[in-house]
Amino acid sequence: MKACCSLAGASSRGPVIPRSFVSPGDEESATPPNRRPHSESRVPAACYLLWPEVGNVVWKKSRAGQITPPEASRIIAALDICPLTAFPSRLVLGGALEIAFGTGRSVYDSVSLAQAVALECPLATADERLANALVGSPLARHVAWIGAPGWCS
Repeated sequence: MKACCSLAGASSRGPVIPRSFVSPGDEESATPPNRRPHSESRVPAACYLLWPEVGNVVWKKSRAGQITPPEASRIIAALDICPLTAFPSRLVLGGALEIAFGTGRSVYDSVSLAQAVALECPLATADERLANALVGSPLARHVAWIGAPGWCS
């Protein structure tokens, strides 16, 4: 199975999946986004760390009154239908450590990037600071900031 992209977890605005489930101005309809279909051989990938990050963002949005607890529960339930392959972070920890040493980014930030490098696919991230920090580096080709125009094309 080939990954079409690797998903990063958190940023100051939350992880990729909650941002796509709960769009600004559309918090009342916490349902999965319309997505173009992925072939069975090319699906998004993520580290296992993504799930608690998603849960934490959904919980924070609920506590802030941006979504209701039932909407939060629907978002979490909808994760089961996302075409996503999750990998243990231990598989890329050595590479993440090398990336952290080379870039000055934390190992935590570097895990998803190491996964993208290992899978030879872009890292779709909501972390604009991470994406900007890698501009001009050999790792830049592995990062796609989701706020950039045309990031998913």
